[in-house]
Amino acid sequence: MSVEDDENSVASVVVLHAACSPLSRAIATANVHRMIRHVVLLQIDPENPDAVAAIVSALSDLPEAIPEIRRYDVGVDLGLAPTNSTISIVAEFDDLESFAIYRDHPAHTEVIDELILPVLVERAAAQSEVA
Repeated sequence: MSVEDDENSVASVVVLHAACSPLSRAIATANVHRMIRHVVLLQIDPENPDAVAAIVSALSDLPEAIPEIRRYDVGVDLGLAPTNSTISIVAEFDDLESFAIYRDHPAHTEVIDELILPVLVERAAAQSEVA
């Protein structure tokens, strides 16, 4: 292999890397054996209080439908501060690939599309490695 061939290979990797999604880049470069924690806060329209129970129920069913979920906690805010979110979700996955399967799973996207989005005021989320 010549230096020129090596430079072309490196250039191809850089182009491929740049074309990938952030999650794809993270999977390619991270230690994929570290557990991933996914935390979501949902602020639900207060004029739709019945939606909260339906959302919590549907989210709570996801671990049965998606075997990649290792831990899944869904809770409703206790109302201790007026600016708090309505629903919290904490999920853990074996690796980034398992998280991606969950994120794109039809059961998960159906809950989002059918129940959450119609009443969602605000959403915050973060993914981190579990120490």
